[in-house]
Amino acid sequence: MKRQIIIDNLKIALERIAKHKGFNFYHDVKTVDVWRKIPFNDDDMPAINIEDSTCNIEALASNYNKIHKRLLDVTLKGVVLGDDTDGDARKLISDIYLAISIDPTWGGQAIRTIPISDEIDFEHSDNKHGSILIKIQILYHTKGWEEI
Repeated sequence: MKRQIIIDNLKIALERIAKHKGFNFYHDVKTVDVWRKIPFNDDDMPAINIEDSTCNIEALASNYNKIHKRLLDVTLKGVVLGDDTDGDARKLISDIYLAISIDPTWGGQAIRTIPISDEIDFEHSDNKHGSILIKIQILYHTKGWEEI
């Protein structure tokens, strides 16, 4: 199940974001979840939620039933808390991209990871809570109908 392995490896990579490991953000990421449906508490922050919503599939013409090309849409939703929320949000975006760049093939399971977009927003009027949204696509191949 390549899709599960890729998401597991992405989660591990994001859990490694820490200042002492050469990342920019001055906090260690405290929480990384997959498909979290409840809001993060202040004690959970900084935090990242991974959602792998859509996977577009193309059967390769030369190997119609043997190889399927898959393009997985992944959304990374991060939240930060602090006095420099906009700066922290930018640093978290930078660190997420850095974490992805270490192995954009996710242990050799994917061909490549493609950045699509990123954005920053403020969730509360107190200006201490910020959120980020990063969209990426992960390109990988599977054997026909055998696996996703």
